[in-house]
Amino acid sequence: MLNFYGIIIAFASFFVIGIFHPIVIKGEYYFSEKIWPVFLATGILFCAVSIFTSGIVSVLCALIGGACLWSIRELKEQRKRVQKDRFPQNKKRSQNASAQGKISEAIIIRPIQKKDNGQLSSIIRAIFEEFGAPKENSVYSDKATDFLFETFSENKKSEYFVAEQNGKILGGCGYFPTEGLPADCAEIVKFYLCPDSRGMKIGTKLFSLAEECARLAGYKKLYIESFPHFSSAVSMYKKNGFTELSSRLGNSGHTATTIHLIKEIKNYLHTIYAIVRASFAIFFTIAYSFG
Repeated sequence: MLNFYGIIIAFASFFVIGIFHPIVIKGEYYFSEKIWPVFLATGILFCAVSIFTSGIVSVLCALIGGACLWSIRELKEQRKRVQKDRFPQNKKRSQNASAQGKISEAIIIRPIQKKDNGQLSSIIRAIFEEFGAPKENSVYSDKATDFLFETFSENKKSEYFVAEQNGKILGGCGYFPTEGLPADCAEIVKFYLCPDSRGMKIGTKLFSLAEECARLAGYKKLYIESFPHFSSAVSMYKKNGFTELSSRLGNSGHTATTIHLIKEIKNYLHTIYAIVRASFAIFFTIAYSFG
């Protein structure tokens, strides 16, 4: 009886190698050689699967796993080939990386300080004027807007973070147990950015930080009040899992708001995701330091 098992493995080997060669080229072109942890994790996964399977499936998984691990070295070799002009360099990626690096180095995200009160209140009220949002019975007329440091420092179940660049406050975001809200619910408050900082993903970082810290503080729900005037922000909230309510919650005193949203953050999968994300962040930091 004829045995084609060896031929199948041979063709599978050529196929996997043929597939991974352009993957390495494209990977280096779009993401640089620092994408190697992805190949490492994928390689380990497929090698592990090959151990617990049998037959042709085990062989294919082992081939893919081996190809992924081989690609780690090839990424660095591909980078050398690019430097020797044997392959084209992604100039757009290089320019973007340089620009983002300069932005990241210059911007600091930190807890609020008393000296920030003046800049933050000016930013908040300027945004209301820019978008024509209601001034009465809103954050604009709220006396606490002038004393944000005191407001948050007096309540241990709240936090507020600001983005600073060369001494200039670009914006801020925090969470606060607003009066009248359930004990397990906090409100995302005072989330505003000056015009100069928009489009730099600073808002996303501030918002994500506030949400994660609220979860770590023990809150299971987050509540937001807003206006149709801030449609971009409202759209971002919904993309991040917030859903609209038919009426307001709590007693913030901002009765002019017409959009009220809520989100549950007690999902334990979120904790696992945060751990994995932090692990990969550390992994990529190490990779960059040796890259």
